[in-house]
Amino acid sequence: RVLAGRLAAGLQARHGIMPGDRVGVLLMNGLPFCLAVFACAAIGAVAVTLNTKLKSRELEYMLQNSGARVLLTSAALWPQVEPIRDGLPCEAYYAADTPPPGAEPLARLLETAGEPPAVQVDEDDTAFIMYTSGTTGRPKGAEGTHVGIVNSAISFARCMGLRDAERTLVAVPLFHVTGLIAQFFTMAYLG
Repeated sequence: RVLAGRLAAGLQARHGIMPGDRVGVLLMNGLPFCLAVFACAAIGAVAVTLNTKLKSRELEYMLQNSGARVLLTSAALWPQVEPIRDGLPCEAYYAADTPPPGAEPLARLLETAGEPPAVQVDEDDTAFIMYTSGTTGRPKGAEGTHVGIVNSAISFARCMGLRDAERTLVAVPLFHVTGLIAQFFTMAYLG
């Protein structure tokens, strides 16, 4: 909670990220991904969770279409981002590990002390955008709401008979609904 709050505060202080602004999340499963989605939710920003297997042209379309202002990524995924940087709406790039030229360390956003300023987030506001596979055309940005996440997490917990001592291994990508909601957010809901 503390680290997610500091990341949220950093996004607000350094980039003026406000409710409804898009933040691209191109990260493998791990703590930085989890912090990113919680930080976005805390300030009403929309996490644009991107498939880590995408190529430059696909990422370019999704980042342009979503209007992502900041991209959180890693050095391993940078080769797909670097060639398209000039055509993206992103004003800043942060790497969760050693930043390549053109990106800053994600730790820089975590340097912001304190909690982010309180914002009003409605339960029907968009919390994330996930892009469809686009098998019949361009991928579509499917929006998920805050209340949808909560409702789904409660439903998964009840249907599977889960209690607060449960654990899970997330072996699927967090950038997709199964990993993000059925596992990660459901476990967060259970505490």
